[in-house]
Amino acid sequence: MDKKSQINQRLYTIEDLECMLEHIPHEVWLKDKDGKYVYINKRGANKIGLDKKDIIGKSDKEIRPKEFSDKCDDADKIVLEEKRALFYEHEYYSDEDEFYRVYKFPITDENKNVKFISGFSNEYSYSKKINEELENLFISNMEELEHVEYTQSIYKILNNLGSMIKSTSISLFLLDKNCDNLKNYLSCNKNNIFCENVKIPIDHNVFSKLYRDKLDINVGDDLNLIFKKNYIEGSKIESQSKLKIFPLRCKEDFIGLMYVYYENDAKYTNVYDEVINDLCIQISRLIINIEFKNKLRHRLIKFEERAKYLQSENEKLEEAIDAEMIKVNFLENMSHEFRTPINIILMTAKLLISSMEDNEINLDREKTIKYLKTLRQNGYRVLRLVNNILDTTKIDNKYEKLQMTNHNIVNVIEDIVLSTADYIKNKNKSITFDTEEEEIVLACNPDAMEKIILNLISNSLKFTGEDGQIEIDIKVNHEESKLFVHLRNNGPSISQEDSKKIFNRFVQVDNHLRRSSEGSGIGLYLVKSLVEMHDGEIWLNTEVESGVEFIFYIPIKTIYSEEVMVHSIEDHSKIDKCNIEFSDVYSI
Repeated sequence: MDKKSQINQRLYTIEDLECMLEHIPHEVWLKDKDGKYVYINKRGANKIGLDKKDIIGKSDKEIRPKEFSDKCDDADKIVLEEKRALFYEHEYYSDEDEFYRVYKFPITDENKNVKFISGFSNEYSYSKKINEELENLFISNMEELEHVEYTQSIYKILNNLGSMIKSTSISLFLLDKNCDNLKNYLSCNKNNIFCENVKIPIDHNVFSKLYRDKLDINVGDDLNLIFKKNYIEGSKIESQSKLKIFPLRCKEDFIGLMYVYYENDAKYTNVYDEVINDLCIQISRLIINIEFKNKLRHRLIKFEERAKYLQSENEKLEEAIDAEMIKVNFLENMSHEFRTPINIILMTAKLLISSMEDNEINLDREKTIKYLKTLRQNGYRVLRLVNNILDTTKIDNKYEKLQMTNHNIVNVIEDIVLSTADYIKNKNKSITFDTEEEEIVLACNPDAMEKIILNLISNSLKFTGEDGQIEIDIKVNHEESKLFVHLRNNGPSISQEDSKKIFNRFVQVDNHLRRSSEGSGIGLYLVKSLVEMHDGEIWLNTEVESGVEFIFYIPIKTIYSEEVMVHSIEDHSKIDKCNIEFSDVYSI
């Protein structure tokens, strides 16, 4: 049978084919070898913005913008010359960027010569935006997304969908946790017909229809009446309107629905139903994923808050235990510190009284003086302990405020050091003083400085044996306006760990020379407090190769006064202060 006979026996006509092309959701056309249109469907003509009769017989250059037509001509040339099909994406920049997917192929005669260039294209601008938004959501860190961020993204997706399918309004409804109501999740497009925060009670008999893949509802049917009760007052759904429902599912579970409203049934076409249905699947997964992670995040936040609360309570408990231990250690320490000198005083006093009352006990003058010195030293020990406790208590309770006056701090420190020289020299130990500058005037409290220096010297004496050396240097940093005092001794080194707690109250660092001295563990705490009251800082230098070095600084600043006070230590005052400060060093 020849071709003519086959054509005569076909059951369809050219009109049938054109009718089919009119219903394809793509732009379809046919051009001759010169690029003139010989056919275009209605969708293609509408996209160009002309009637079909005004397009047939014309080329792209005559009806399209130059940039667009140049791209079309280049593609047509490839199809003609290479006699092959061509698929490409075309991005066209206009007021709103447009994206096209184009497929062109040649129609040839029996000699394989190109007769026509056929093609179809589809604008996928909205699909591209939807996919990009979905991609951004899926690759983003869901755990860090706030609710408002991903709802805004879904809102953009639905807006693009509405523009693509020419709908009037799109709303998402989600089941509540009890599956008793559908809650309005969000609505978008030209005319939102639902009130905010809508809750639609579920009649499971009526809503059983929603478990189908797709569902058309009529304007007046029973199912739609349930939704219409929640329309914004004044909204009118006309008889020519079109309503469409798409279920939201996660696997087999129904989680909500998409409610699509077309103001005019003429704008509705079901060619996008499959696209919408696929989008509903992605949105369902997205919502489940994000909602689940947000619930998990909220639970994690509550868990972290609970953990922080428990940690805080645990820290408070530990602080309370530490405070209680400090009290216990303090009482134990103080009881020992007070009991030892008091017992010595009582025993010595008893011995002296007995010697005077009992003629059989004869004490010569030398022994009597020795016992009296013992009484005096232990009296000083008790006095020093009481003074330190009173001083630290005043400081801790903010009662102690130092009165500052301008002094040559070099002279103040030098006088204090020299006042100790005789005591130290008599016990085969030495102390030296050195300074970079002879005069540095600054605001200080001389009495407080005496306590600082004497406490540090006393601490050095406790931990140095015979031939012990104590060095005190004053250095000045004028750029930082700071005066630094370095006090070194050649006693045993202090560990890094002990250096961190040595200035804490009632802390005593273990040392093999400990038995040559006593101490309450508050001397260095008092020193630190007095230095800080001068706006300074003190620390233990752990980088020295041997021995121990304390360093502290005080700022070089004066009070508003030109007068420089002269501080001197009276001889009797020197003796008393040294006796008190060094009273817990046995050898002195």
